[in-house]
Amino acid sequence: MFTREKYSCSKESDIKTGATIRKQISFVLQFFSKCFTMKFAFAVLIAIAASCSVGEAKTFTKCELVKAMYNRGISKKLLPDWACLVQWESSYSTTATHKNTDGSTDYGIFQINNAYWCDSHYGSNLCNIPCQNLLTDDISEDIKCAKMVYSHHGFNAWYGWVDHCRGKALPDIRECF
Repeated sequence: MFTREKYSCSKESDIKTGATIRKQISFVLQFFSKCFTMKFAFAVLIAIAASCSVGEAKTFTKCELVKAMYNRGISKKLLPDWACLVQWESSYSTTATHKNTDGSTDYGIFQINNAYWCDSHYGSNLCNIPCQNLLTDDISEDIKCAKMVYSHHGFNAWYGWVDHCRGKALPDIRECF
């Protein structure tokens, strides 16, 4: 239970760091409910929640993705194919997921499947990463894993590329450089 002695409004050093988000939110609510109006506490809580989610999700532009991939060793010649693939697989969103009819799930901007490539306690983990790592705005691991998938199967591993990009006009990336 909240006590004034434990969470005094005058003791800013009482704010703990490194706690889980749930504990931090609970603390903020308790702290602000005694120190400020509930409207103010609610506004602070919303701001905290928004800032947490902004750091974890991103929808790339075509050029942002192309530059990130180029900077991580993807050949300029293949970038239009990658941009097309990502456009159709995830709409450039790092938080995209898709549940497949076989029970597996595709994760992240490249829609990496958990039956073979990432660990979600479903199948193999050939990329040696947790699937949840593919849902953040840092796409370094995503690119590394997508390159591994490509090295085994080429672009044919992705239905988005097969159905919408193979043999068709690809995105123009010249304006990205």
